[in-house]
Amino acid sequence: MKRTELKTWTATFVLFVVASMGASAQTIINYFYMKGEVCAPVTLKTSRGTYVVNYGDRLDGNLTIHSATDANGNAIMDLSADKTSVGTGKATVREYIFSTLYPTKNDSGSDYGGEDYSAPPSSGNATVDGMGKLADNFQRMTYNSRSVASYPCLALELGLSRMYGEFARLRWCTGGDFGFQLYGGVGKDWVFDGDNKDKLSWHAGLGYYAVGGDDDNQQFDFGVTVSETPVVAGLAMAFDFGYRYFVGRTKRFGFFGGAGFGVGNIKECFNERPQGEKFPGKFVWDVQVGICIKVFAD
Repeated sequence: MKRTELKTWTATFVLFVVASMGASAQTIINYFYMKGEVCAPVTLKTSRGTYVVNYGDRLDGNLTIHSATDANGNAIMDLSADKTSVGTGKATVREYIFSTLYPTKNDSGSDYGGEDYSAPPSSGNATVDGMGKLADNFQRMTYNSRSVASYPCLALELGLSRMYGEFARLRWCTGGDFGFQLYGGVGKDWVFDGDNKDKLSWHAGLGYYAVGGDDDNQQFDFGVTVSETPVVAGLAMAFDFGYRYFVGRTKRFGFFGGAGFGVGNIKECFNERPQGEKFPGKFVWDVQVGICIKVFAD
């Protein structure tokens, strides 16, 4: 064989090996196992379609499991990977071990997903009943949520906001792919130069969140927020809408953006005033951006 041909074959072989290693490094292999009260086969509804798997079956590719039922049609609780193996130049291997089913109404005396569910009894007090219904909705939401990686979580957020200044806050999300959230933070306005900028700003709120995306790395949230805002004195109440995008395998670091609108100077709004006097509330709006880090995640 001529030297030129030998060099050509050698170069081709090296390129083939490098390409193979690159393809292997990007491969995701999923293995599925059943134990405990889960009976095989299991039907999976995923971001890439519906599959039926038995013990030890393998599926290739990056997929998100939206729901799963066992051979008897019972819903499976924990749908997150129980073990993930990652190595340089090697495929990522995820192992799913399905072992627990959602309780049925025969097991727990109530079925949150069925028509037999009964709301808490009325106390006769509108405020108490309203708070009871709100708490019950939170409980139902958490109960019916799907387990996803890195939730529930406690996140630290650092950002820039028109209504909250340059701020730091903590956000607690409970549940799985959707649930209840609480958040609060403090800040100081140096950028937007609001009328009430000399006062230390703070904000606190509650609401809901939902996780989405092919890899469960996106979070959408809505909340009602009360704040001492640098925009206007006398407190403000606003509806906040946010979006968070997390990066990396652990999904602990991300970026966020959001917007909101509401009413400022709400202290004066609750005071008595002569008939015909102009409403003292002031329209306020907000935009915010920043980074977020999950300091604690399940």
